[in-house]
Amino acid sequence: MEPTSEQMEAVRLFDQGGALKVNACAGTGKITTPQLLARSTDRRGLYLAFNRSIAEEAKRRFGSNVVCSTVNTTRRRGILVLRLGVRHRGVRVGGS
Repeated sequence: MEPTSEQMEAVRLFDQGGALKVNACAGTGKITTPQLLARSTDRRGLYLAFNRSIAEEAKRRFGSNVVCSTVNTTRRRGILVLRLGVRHRGVRVGGS
């Protein structure tokens, strides 16, 4: 599939660095666009989905440099790490 002009603009902006948020309606390429971004770099990324089935589909489509998760799972992990000091994947935030 050939990227749209909007998707190519997103890749161009992403390559300039900094954070990028893609906000789009249903069926407009919200998984395809981040895939293009992930393929354009070795940098790590985070794909947030609103439900588990979308997060699981994204995991199958993205490379290992992108963590795919639901908003709620990410929120719960943040609470565990920040408030309780629980380790997640060997990383401890705010502590030694």
